[in-house]
Amino acid sequence: MASITRASRAQRVDKQLQVERALLRATEQLLDSGLSFTELSVEQLARQAGIARSTFYIYFADKGALVQRLAARVAEELMQACDGWWRIADTARLDDLADAMLDVLEVYDRHRSVMRALVETSSYDASSEKAFKELLGGVLKGSRVAHDRIQEAGRLRPGVAREVAEALTLMVDATCYQLGRGAAPQRRRSLAQALAHVVWHAMYEPDKARR
Repeated sequence: MASITRASRAQRVDKQLQVERALLRATEQLLDSGLSFTELSVEQLARQAGIARSTFYIYFADKGALVQRLAARVAEELMQACDGWWRIADTARLDDLADAMLDVLEVYDRHRSVMRALVETSSYDASSEKAFKELLGGVLKGSRVAHDRIQEAGRLRPGVAREVAEALTLMVDATCYQLGRGAAPQRRRSLAQALAHVVWHAMYEPDKARR
């Protein structure tokens, strides 16, 4: 009986993941067509995803709940990309930093529609605002960890406080959102190099920086 229960639970989880993936694709396709998230109806989302409207409500209470779940999926991917710098911050070279910035830019570009929907809904929906703040809070926490690792390695520019790392993180976020979404590959590479240049010269002590 226990094995049957576990199998049934696994099937439900698998079904939910399938629905989430379908709705993620549907949301991105509809937003890419020029619609705002506010304009989208549950019926449109369900039809585009190839599911029944009633199926949508099995997994999500409303569109706000959908945005939060999609944001959580994107947040996982974004945190992995950011970790590309955080985990090597103490030993990174300039090229390593540029590669990490490119990974972050590509997450923003790949999920530009979901990011736009999250920013849009966070202005009027408390739950979406909370999801947005949690996403940003996680990235800011990672930047403080990177700051401390650089400091412990003796490579931190004198006088650079944690707040500098946080401010740089917000700069990276704004650049990725405003300039990186929808940019051509070469443009994203140039932006990654520009971001790396700013972070490098703001954080790392010149005579100990490894180019």
